Amino acid sequence: MSTKLLTAAKEVMSRISSAGYEAYIVGGAVRDMLLNNDPKDVDIATNMPISKLGKAWKIHDIGKSKDFGIVVVAHGGHHFEVAQFRCDGAYEDGRRPSSVAIVSSFREDAARRDFTINAMGMDSAGAIVDFFGGQDDLRAGIIRAVGKPHERFEEDFLRIMRAVRFASRFQFSLETETEAAIKSLSSCLTSLASERIKEELFKAASMGGSRFAQYVGMLDRTGILPVILPEVSVLKGYSHNPKHHPESDDVLGHTIEAIRCSNSTNPIVNLALLFHDAGKSVALGYKNGEPTYYDHDNAGESIFLSVASRLKFSNEEKSAITFAIVNHMRFHGLLAMKPSKVAKMAISPYWGILVQVAKADEDSRGEAMTSAHDSFDERVSAATRILETWGSKVVANGHVSAISGDRVMALTSLPPGKEVGRIMKVATSWAVDNDVTDPLKIEEYVKGILVS
Repeated sequence: MSTKLLTAAKEVMSRISSAGYEAYIVGGAVRDMLLNNDPKDVDIATNMPISKLGKAWKIHDIGKSKDFGIVVVAHGGHHFEVAQFRCDGAYEDGRRPSSVAIVSSFREDAARRDFTINAMGMDSAGAIVDFFGGQDDLRAGIIRAVGKPHERFEEDFLRIMRAVRFASRFQFSLETETEAAIKSLSSCLTSLASERIKEELFKAASMGGSRFAQYVGMLDRTGILPVILPEVSVLKGYSHNPKHHPESDDVLGHTIEAIRCSNSTNPIVNLALLFHDAGKSVALGYKNGEPTYYDHDNAGESIFLSVASRLKFSNEEKSAITFAIVNHMRFHGLLAMKPSKVAKMAISPYWGILVQVAKADEDSRGEAMTSAHDSFDERVSAATRILETWGSKVVANGHVSAISGDRVMALTSLPPGKEVGRIMKVATSWAVDNDVTDPLKIEEYVKGILVS
């Protein structure tokens, strides 16, 4: 943890203590420090009234946070959310309390928190205040709800997904009663706003391949996956040919293994892997009694876009993930493609995403993949060479152009129109496929198009 950040937080708490009140660093910061990790920020809980906090520091609130007993204190170049000890009223919408009551003790405040590992406090001297066994659960590697699991989850159903994310992030297990409550309440996730589910998925996908793979597996085991992503859950029932996929019996298993092979913490890469084979649910066929999934890459595009629309993905996120889904099979046969086709693919701003997705996809299949295709590095090198030659000749619409429209019109006396565009496209394909970069030769070819 940043020494300056911790020092500033302790100064705030010491000043509160000197005024006769209690103050503790709370929540994830305490948990992270006990795990020897650096927390991103520090929150403080206190029984010092907001009116007195306002006299001691310059404070401000975020939105209507002051109504819930929370203000922001600026001190030592840092900003701290400082919250009153409080207990929550009834949760009528499965997300937030209808009212908040200020209480006098930290124990009452800690009792309303989600999990034991997030319910600890640390005073200005560094002493840990732990009413619910958070330290024991950290040592044992357990995610346990504070109090009765059903009550904690019914207060905010998003905690169901958070429990699985924390378990995956820290490589912990779910406590028995906590997991049972998750399974019994997983259907309630349908009441959550799409944006909140999406945010949780992105946070989980940002943990890295191995942890995100564990997360998806736990979503499946606890019954969450079919509720929030039925398009992925359904893949569990689709068999793979073991000759091509020795890593798993079905498509969902392969998906999880592909994610596990990802070295990226980029959520777009890992989410693209999650959806890369989604089209197999509608592309199943059989050849010689073995399952086939021809054209599943294209079929997966519409399936993913339906999910993306439901979960409110941005246009940029949709474009990046769709590009990886549609092209991940094409990448396997890249060396057999015409250079002009490779160029069109490699100039995409999402080329790097595709490369990472294809690598993880192939690595998950081991020798079954490497024996069926040219080496991965050969394909990347070939695309890189083409990109180095033609990447600078990208026109505004995102396509490679070996010759400009103005030059075509000057050579052919054609007016602006579709025929000019057609000639540009034909000339470019010829130039790239034949590795012709001499402008004069390309111009001669353009003149020959009209003659022919």
